[in-house]
Amino acid sequence: MLTAKFEYKVLSESVLSLPTKFKEVIYMHYYEEMKIQEISQVLSIKINTVKTRLNRGRNILKETYEEATK
Repeated sequence: MLTAKFEYKVLSESVLSLPTKFKEVIYMHYYEEMKIQEISQVLSIKINTVKTRLNRGRNILKETYEEATK
């Protein structure tokens, strides 16, 4: 139980520390459960741009999370 709380805290802090352009798409997709097309419309950016930002944001989160949990 304590480990799950720690992991959630690390993940939340990692999301908040992302650059804005990655944080906003990660938040909309995972926390607001918006589809890529919806995010594209809300932010007025291309669908491929949303996909790229999601992938780059995930990669940054993965690296940050792995470092924090070592």
